[in-house]
Amino acid sequence: MDFQELLKQRTNIISCASDSDWHKARKLSSTRASAILGSNPYVSNVDVWELLMGYRKEKDISDNANVQFGLDAEKHIRALFRLESKDTYEVIEPETHRVVYAHKEKPYLTCSTDGFALDKSNNELGVMEIKTTNILSSVHRESWKDGIPQNYYVQLLDEILVTGVDFGLLIAYLRYTDYSILKVYKVLRSEVEKEIEELFNQLVYFYEEYISKGKKPPLVINL
Repeated sequence: MDFQELLKQRTNIISCASDSDWHKARKLSSTRASAILGSNPYVSNVDVWELLMGYRKEKDISDNANVQFGLDAEKHIRALFRLESKDTYEVIEPETHRVVYAHKEKPYLTCSTDGFALDKSNNELGVMEIKTTNILSSVHRESWKDGIPQNYYVQLLDEILVTGVDFGLLIAYLRYTDYSILKVYKVLRSEVEKEIEELFNQLVYFYEEYISKGKKPPLVINL
């Protein structure tokens, strides 16, 4: 069975005709999941509710230099990871930016990915998320000290949930003042099943209690 057929068994694949359709299809995307749980330092659960209800527009950050660097660097970081892990993983390029993956049972739970990886030792399938981060303060340094920052961890859990894969890889390119390093974190689905189930329940509750009913949620902050 090829990769696409394997993926189709686990998730719904939505190909969007335009950027506008892509934005509409995202709904409760993985980048919004951490906000719903209150662990996103930039966006709150109330912000997500207002976006999905049409009360505000998503902020345009395309002219942000750090955002643009991350977009430009992504393919190079993926290529470097492919080279360094060629004996361990088969790296699969992501679909175009107009592809959205949706949960089989709750299609409003969605994600986009930075690629997939097939573990050569056991043929398990994993999702890849690539991050570039400037470590310019003690706060940033502390957030990466013991592993994945909570907002990125929730995003990775959500991508595992939505795509139905066996593991997630967070590939982080950390840019310090005078050097940069590449770190790879692996999260096995089998070890975080309870967390994934809890995340699923919280996201479903948020959508069906607040989005479907048009009821504003109370602000949640768990930073």
